[in-house]
Amino acid sequence: MIKPLLTICIALLFFSCFSKKQHTIKDVILNESLLTHLDSMIVANDSLARINSRHIKHNSYWIFFSEKENDCYVYLMANFSYYNSDEMIGYINYKNKTVSFYNNTTCNEDIIDTETFNKRIKKIDNLSDYNDIDVPPHEPDIMVFKIIDHGAIVRYREK
Repeated sequence: MIKPLLTICIALLFFSCFSKKQHTIKDVILNESLLTHLDSMIVANDSLARINSRHIKHNSYWIFFSEKENDCYVYLMANFSYYNSDEMIGYINYKNKTVSFYNNTTCNEDIIDTETFNKRIKKIDNLSDYNDIDVPPHEPDIMVFKIIDHGAIVRYREK
């Protein structure tokens, strides 16, 4: 009786040690406001694709960080079915979409947790890499936010 019980305990211990935790979007995106804007962008684009046959459904969303003149910005982009493996620092699947992250700077410290997403890889299923194809001219939907004190963001419009 003890031997089968011991075998089960060892098996459970083995699987718990080696199984990788599946992180959620809330583990990755620490900023609630950015997550809310991402959700809104996904809903809007999916709705447009359902009601307008000319609107292409977006399957790829980019979160890109930049720094200009000591100010930090985050760009949220709906980008059809593309990603850029050369610049991507990681990604996560969310609502049947791929959310990829770009430009690992100090600007993203309070916005995302870079330890929780899938690290950069060469191929993401169902998406095309900018580096492998001729990307047709397109203009992705973009929202720009200025990062202010401790990761808070405000919508920003360039002048």
